[in-house]
Amino acid sequence: MVLWLTQRLLLRLLPSLFEWLQVQEPVDVAPKAPAVPSMYADAVQSFAQEAARRQLQAQLPVTVPAQAPQLLVETVSLGRSSTRIHAVFAGASGISPVGMALGAQALRQWLDIVQRQWRIAQWPMEVWPQWMLDHWEGESPAACRPMH
Repeated sequence: MVLWLTQRLLLRLLPSLFEWLQVQEPVDVAPKAPAVPSMYADAVQSFAQEAARRQLQAQLPVTVPAQAPQLLVETVSLGRSSTRIHAVFAGASGISPVGMALGAQALRQWLDIVQRQWRIAQWPMEVWPQWMLDHWEGESPAACRPMH
């Protein structure tokens, strides 16, 4: 299935995803660890994002069969639990909604892929928090290879 996400929709969706990630404990932090002071929160998020990015496996581009259903996403419904975020993507084309449930690590990896495509499209970067941008500092959009 191919999901088409517009910039307008993503501008509304991304802040909710970032907000959920910011309250998640990074994998390396012990459950009983004291709360991280706010001045270090961005650094902790940046380290967690970089760790997730490094664990992404290099893969060949996805080959989409010509007959694969495509959905222009018009709405996204989010559900949250303490360990997962659930997103249901729907459009008006008569195709059934498609959902995904991601833990913090998988969501960070998905956001990294979305950010890569965002850069290729040369859309404004203001929506992305600094802790998501740290890895990309000084890198041009041309350095990002398209992911098909």
